[in-house]
Amino acid sequence: MNILFKLSPNLSAWVISTIFAFSAANIVFAVEPFGVEPGDPEKGKVTSGLCQGCHGEDGMSASDDFPRLAGQHAAYIRKQFSEFNKGVRYNTDTMMGVSQDSLTAKQDLYDVAAYFASQKVMIGDKLDKDVSKGRNLFFNGNPATGLYGCVNCHGENGKGRSPGNEVFPVIGGQHKAYLVKQLKEFRAAALSPQDPDIVFKEAGSGIEMRKNDPAGIMRNIAQRLSDEELDEVTDYLSQL
Repeated sequence: MNILFKLSPNLSAWVISTIFAFSAANIVFAVEPFGVEPGDPEKGKVTSGLCQGCHGEDGMSASDDFPRLAGQHAAYIRKQFSEFNKGVRYNTDTMMGVSQDSLTAKQDLYDVAAYFASQKVMIGDKLDKDVSKGRNLFFNGNPATGLYGCVNCHGENGKGRSPGNEVFPVIGGQHKAYLVKQLKEFRAAALSPQDPDIVFKEAGSGIEMRKNDPAGIMRNIAQRLSDEELDEVTDYLSQL
C-alpha cells in the first residue's frame, strides 16, 4: 500500500495498525467453510431469482434504492448478506426479511454470490459535469484533513483489488445515491458513542448506523469527508 501524502500522527497510527491488520488490502479473507463447495454461477442464476427483482437480472439494478451487484466480489456479497441475517448490519425491512427467509443454506448463498460476481462489472452513468475534484479525492485524499485516498483499498477506478477480499468492495459504477447513503451511515456511526459492533437506527433520524466495519476503516474516512467532498467523490465514482 502506498501512502500518498504525509499523515498526521493520529492517522499515521491508525493507518499502521490497519496495514498490520489487513496486510495492504490485498489479503484474501474468505475461507470456504467445511462442507461448502465454491459457488456455482449457473446454479446461482436460478437461486437468485428473488434477488433479481430488486438488483436486476445481471446485478445492474435500475433503481438507486438497491445497490448494483454486477461484478461485486463474491466474498463481499456473502459477508454482507450474512451480516444482514445476523442483524450486524441493518437495511430495509425487505432486505432484512429476505436475509432471514431465503438463502439459509450456505451453499445457496455461495452460488448466488458467485453468479453476481461472474457478471460484467458494474458500469456507471456518465455525468454532464466536471468530476475532477472527486477524482482527485479518490486518488489523493485530502492531506490537510488526513483523508486517505479511496484508490488504496478499492483499486483503480474503484473496480476492486483482490477478488477474494470480503472487506473492500467494488464501488466504481455504483449508484450515487447508494454511495452517499453508505458514507453517511459510516459517518453517523463514527459519531455514535454506541458499541461499534452493534447496529441500530437512530431514533427519528432515518439514519442507519453502519457498524460492520473492520478496524473502523470506513468510519475513520467518512468522518473526515465534508459534505462537499462526499458529493464530489460519489459523483466521480458513480460515473465510472
